[in-house]
Amino acid sequence: MKIMAVMRHVGFGCRDCGRPVLFFEAKTGEGGSLQIVDAQEAFRCLTKHNIYDIKHLEGATCWLESSDTDVRAGSTVKFSDLTGL
Repeated sequence: MKIMAVMRHVGFGCRDCGRPVLFFEAKTGEGGSLQIVDAQEAFRCLTKHNIYDIKHLEGATCWLESSDTDVRAGSTVKFSDLTGL
């Protein structure tokens, strides 16, 4: 199941995982979740959508994917792609 979300508090750095990642809060109508995207996937996405600076991702929309048919508290959602800017 695909869910559209708004990206908030976008950053790029090592956080607590010890490797470079793109991170942001994905806000949907049902709430929000922290999304962590590894550097290779982030670079693929930034290149595909010709993003000059990650600051431009603040407020952008993205797709999340869930294996659950009903997204609720405790569901696992994963960043899929930007919706197109």
